[in-house]
Amino acid sequence: MTGGPNDDLDFYYPYHPSIVAESIFLATFFVYGAIFTYQAIKYKKYYILMMTLFACAEGGGYIARLLFAEKFELKNTYLSQIIILVLSPNIIQAYMYTATADLITWSNLDPTTWFKRHGPHLPTYFILTDFLCLVIQGAAGGIMGSPNATKQDVDNGRIVILIGLILQLASLTLFVFVLVYFVRAAPEVEKDLMKDYLNALYIGITLVVIRNIYRVAEFAEGSMTSGAFNEKEVYVLLADAVAMWISCFFFAYWSMGTLPENQKYDPVGTSTPVDKAQKVIVSSKHQKEVELPPSSSTSEEV
Repeated sequence: MTGGPNDDLDFYYPYHPSIVAESIFLATFFVYGAIFTYQAIKYKKYYILMMTLFACAEGGGYIARLLFAEKFELKNTYLSQIIILVLSPNIIQAYMYTATADLITWSNLDPTTWFKRHGPHLPTYFILTDFLCLVIQGAAGGIMGSPNATKQDVDNGRIVILIGLILQLASLTLFVFVLVYFVRAAPEVEKDLMKDYLNALYIGITLVVIRNIYRVAEFAEGSMTSGAFNEKEVYVLLADAVAMWISCFFFAYWSMGTLPENQKYDPVGTSTPVDKAQKVIVSSKHQKEVELPPSSSTSEEV
């Protein structure tokens, strides 16, 4: 592209994207992709591959930003990095929904409860909502990426993406309530067994919410190339790159693959007597021990 304002980086951003920052993030996200792939295969929990896809998508977004910084096909690489980085968090949200469903299925909740009956289907409900958001945002990206797109088309695409982001944020908020309700319903001993996995979910959800709020604010400013959140690269690096990098770190460190085998529901009063000193090993990774409370049917020593 030559001979027009679209050849100038200043037409898109009032700063020159950092080649060093883009290179570091694209490299580390692909490393995370390899780690998640290894964990999915090792632990035979193949939904972890969602994190592989997410990490690679983030890496792809920063490849587009790197090419943009090098002034390669400015319009195409600009729209590519916008669309990829806006859409990719749908994938990490799908992972969080599935991981929560895994915990619900694993837990020793009464099988007649709503959570136990519908837990395995939990990802479907939320993923369908996010898929709708994905379609909306993808359609907007198509409008904005059209070779014949006018300024009005770009503005319309921005509004449609904003609507998709708001719906995505609402879906994630509802999921937070579901997760909190499940944790409150879980037995105390299981809360301790699930602590690491829940902490990873809490951190991931918090950072994705922060990232979504940033994106909503960015697109709500009324311009794709100006505004407070487009004035400095530090905003996108902190709210998107660093936030998603930290999420990947904790999901890799507290991998769902180390979750112990599923438990079976054992109604109170009918369980086999459990010795007071019995220990439960959470995982070979953490070698963490938790004392189980004595069963109500345990007979007292004379």
